[in-house]
Amino acid sequence: MTKQVCKWCGMTSECKELNGNFVYFDNPSAKQCKTCRNGRTRYGLDRLQQLALLDKQGGVCYMCEQKITLFSGQYSAKKNPNAAIVEHCHATKKVRGIACHPCNNVLGKIDNLEIDPIKYLKKLISLYEK
Repeated sequence: MTKQVCKWCGMTSECKELNGNFVYFDNPSAKQCKTCRNGRTRYGLDRLQQLALLDKQGGVCYMCEQKITLFSGQYSAKKNPNAAIVEHCHATKKVRGIACHPCNNVLGKIDNLEIDPIKYLKKLISLYEK
């Protein structure tokens, strides 16, 4: 098998992710790894840019400030509570930061509400202030 090199991050098909799996390329002629392809297509961020953003956040979720890990290969919070994801506004697609799965889920649900999110959050806050 020929070694593949990602044109964005420089990772090769012989490199391993944190989960022990090899860096994945969609096919033998792919010029970019799946992480960079997905990240650039969805968020405009390749692997190195995602890692830089997480580093800028101090290695923690930008919402709850819990330590998180990108590219763990475990995208389920049950399998890896420290798994991270690029968090973005559903309407504008603008990246807001790197978040843990629980925070990403909450923010995604709020983005998809058909009511004013500020009004919703004020009601939510009032529940916890009692």
